Amino acid sequence: VTVAAALPEGLPRVPADGSLLKSAVWNLAQNGIQTMEREGGTLSVSARLADATAEEGPRLVVTFEDEGPGIEPAHLARLFEPWFSTKEGGVGLGLAMVKRIVEEHGGRVEAANREGGRGAVFRIWLPLAPPASV
Repeated sequence: VTVAAALPEGLPRVPADGSLLKSAVWNLAQNGIQTMEREGGTLSVSARLADATAEEGPRLVVTFEDEGPGIEPAHLARLFEPWFSTKEGGVGLGLAMVKRIVEEHGGRVEAANREGGRGAVFRIWLPLAPPASV
């Protein structure tokens, strides 16, 4: 398994508890890698700035995209539920923890299958730190 990162310099800061956010990022990276252990592939991790919308201010978007088998469509709606797992021996708390951490930071997390190829995509959307007052 290969990890490819596209993390541009100068991305804005997000107000976050670093250790909690690290746990969420680690969980998503580990899940992506585990889905490709048998057949190999690339886990692509990227970050970008998303423009503000009517519903949300500007956000930092961190994306984890793997080349594993993808997610069963019937499982997509339940992925972030506590105790739901598709892994043998899994307890189903990892993605529930990711969701809770991200939401506690004012963000959201999404999961989908990759368009036009094998694999899954997870995105974390986090609000930016407010501009410093002068």
